[in-house]
Amino acid sequence: MKRAECRSVPVFVAILVLGLAIGMPQAHAGEYDLSVVGTIPGHGADTALVWKDGTFWALDSQPTGEWATQFATDGTPLASFSVPVSANAAGLAWGQSAWWVANNTGDQILECDESFNIVNTYSASLSQLTGLVWGGGNLWACDNASDTIYQVTLSGGSASFTPWSSGNPDPVGLAWDGSSIWSISHPGGSGNADPDRRDIYRHGTGGAVLDTYHYPERYGQGITFMDGQLCYLEISGLEYASDAEIVLTDIGASDDSPEPATWLLLACTCGAGAVLRRRSE
Repeated sequence: MKRAECRSVPVFVAILVLGLAIGMPQAHAGEYDLSVVGTIPGHGADTALVWKDGTFWALDSQPTGEWATQFATDGTPLASFSVPVSANAAGLAWGQSAWWVANNTGDQILECDESFNIVNTYSASLSQLTGLVWGGGNLWACDNASDTIYQVTLSGGSASFTPWSSGNPDPVGLAWDGSSIWSISHPGGSGNADPDRRDIYRHGTGGAVLDTYHYPERYGQGITFMDGQLCYLEISGLEYASDAEIVLTDIGASDDSPEPATWLLLACTCGAGAVLRRRSE
């Protein structure tokens, strides 16, 4: 008797090629709801958030002026420094052994020492500068009037801005995880008219959005990484509010983004053919 021919291999190959073509999930690509694992009181904090040497730093706009406040990990204020900006302080970054502060009118970036004494002043030309971060050897800024993230070049007392990523609705803060820029949006702002849309974005080379995380409530203002753990600053949205919180998430800088699904390829050599099955995690 003639042995039956196995015809499953072509089916297997066809399905495998089809699976690769139409998209097994790519690492770091997706849209997710952010998981909150804890909060820390942010007494008086208003905008910007930085993690430096085991403590948080935040900017605080008050009728008495602009302040940079240092917080312990339990929310206890440790120190406060007056910040000499010409308008509301909005962006804060630590890099190159200096503090970098921006005002929200977009016309000034200050280089300061550790006590926030001015070392250099750089004129700027953005409409509404809302966030700063040092990462990859560069200073980065975001402008929520133009919905753009910029790479900043500082030279001769002025700052020039090269557009790096655009189309992010109302970015108000930036963070660096060691390899990627992250941004946080402000719901109901100039570029994000939806009052219920609260997003954090992870950006790849060239500024493309790789991942979008929806945070649950209130108004995000600043974002940072606490030893690899993503944290953001949220407020009620009221001027001079004192109800700010630092929100701790389960996202780590070295973690791959959560995969919405994995793919299993099951094959048999004859008879049943090959089956491509998606298994939700």
